[in-house]
Amino acid sequence: MALNGFGLAVSVSVLNIFYHDRSKAVPQWLHFLAFYVLARIACFSNAPRRGKIEDNITTDTHGTVKVEKINGIDDEKTPTRKEHQLEEKESLQERNEKDWTRMARIIDRFCFFLALLMTVGLLLFLLLGLFSRT
Repeated sequence: MALNGFGLAVSVSVLNIFYHDRSKAVPQWLHFLAFYVLARIACFSNAPRRGKIEDNITTDTHGTVKVEKINGIDDEKTPTRKEHQLEEKESLQERNEKDWTRMARIIDRFCFFLALLMTVGLLLFLLLGLFSRT
């Protein structure tokens, strides 16, 4: 009975996270808990590592955006203010969408392992209790 309640609560929570308002950013404490703690416990292969460089985009003092390409050639482009704000807004919204989706997957996998551990533990408890009486 407890496992059914746990499964139902986890399903509802994960669906709420997955279909959350994606225009809002993930709270910092929840981001840390999901991506740095639960992702490692749940063996998530793309968990972020500290010190990892996420982007290779830099800006200089004049607002020029430098994108370092893989082959070592720098591509310089000076966007207008509206273009820059629009690109930032779109990239922020895309990042928020990806963060909410990844967080739902991480929490779902963690809770799956937790339910599996609870099921195996309960089974062992029952079996050991049964065999210890004989």
